Amino acid sequence: MTRSSTKFAVCLGVTVRGTIDVVLATRCIVSGYRLLHSDRDFDAFEAHLGLQCVASEG
Repeated sequence: MTRSSTKFAVCLGVTVRGTIDVVLATRCIVSGYRLLHSDRDFDAFEAHLGLQCVASEG
C-alpha cells in the first residue's frame, strides 16, 4: 500500500517529502492507529487519505 499511497498523493498534487512518512502514515491508516505528530508532512495524509491524528501540543 505504500506505493499506492504515494501515487495517490501525487495524483492529488501533494508532494511526498519522505519515504518514512509514507510508511508510517500507511501503517496507521491500514491498522486503524492514530498518529501523534508535530510534522506538517502528515497533513496531506490526514486531509486526503484518512489518516487519523492526535493533536500534539507544541
